[in-house]
Amino acid sequence: MLMTKENSLAENAKTEAVGGRVSIHRRKNSRYWQCQCTVNGKTHRVSARTGDLAEAQRFATLWYLRLSEEPGGETQVVPTESEAQANGGQLPQGIGSTSIHGKTDRIISAAVALISDFGFRNTQMSTIAEHSGLALSTLYRHFHSKNDLMVAVVAKVSGHEVNVAAGAAMAEGSPPHRLEMAIRTFALRAIRGRKRAHALVAEPVDAEIETERLRYRRRLMRVYETVIREGIQDGSIREQDPEVSAGCIVGAMFEGLVGPLALQIELSEDERVSRAERIIAFCMRGVLGSS
Repeated sequence: MLMTKENSLAENAKTEAVGGRVSIHRRKNSRYWQCQCTVNGKTHRVSARTGDLAEAQRFATLWYLRLSEEPGGETQVVPTESEAQANGGQLPQGIGSTSIHGKTDRIISAAVALISDFGFRNTQMSTIAEHSGLALSTLYRHFHSKNDLMVAVVAKVSGHEVNVAAGAAMAEGSPPHRLEMAIRTFALRAIRGRKRAHALVAEPVDAEIETERLRYRRRLMRVYETVIREGIQDGSIREQDPEVSAGCIVGAMFEGLVGPLALQIELSEDERVSRAERIIAFCMRGVLGSS
């Protein structure tokens, strides 16, 4: 429940986000709200850089999702406002992000483009090197094997897809509306890029790549789970197990939409969208309990 403006100014004012997984507090006379959470046993703290509580809660949700996206949750601890002031007032740009520059970025971008057309199996390292404008030996200096590169591709693309879904989940509106928008965003993007979506989700791959896929599923589940928890808290979504419901949504998207649509090339765009809408409606009925 959101605190009033008056309560937000009280000494040691506290609230939470993400179903209690992130604590949010602001000390008396402090300019910004501070966020704290624990991911895989590691404590993380950050300033929300805002005095508005609603904005701080949205920030906390996105921050938590980004932390959770990192394998093992091993994301840097970002200093709070007071810690930053003690360090010259500087806060790092970006939260829990890992930048990929130069040749590595060129390699991954070339691999993503080729996989979007040909899939994992039919994309060769020599072709990736050619499309990235690098020698094959240079490619292997950055990625020791094709599997290493494919894992990096899945991590990069899935991370982007999760962030897009999370953005829809934290837009304006009630939790049911935001949940539907987050599901629809994933579904329509999967339709538009169905070959890449199929490679990312359903194409037979080696164990290392499948492990990264499982991380993708868990991260996407967490987006839906977070919104469902918010809805349960404010009464707009009935009581249920948010983790189970989120898992069912991801299962419906992956197994009911991405896999079949990539293989049914004879379907028109309207037919694909119609199928997606039926799956979205199915997911929302399951969560809301409506007929």
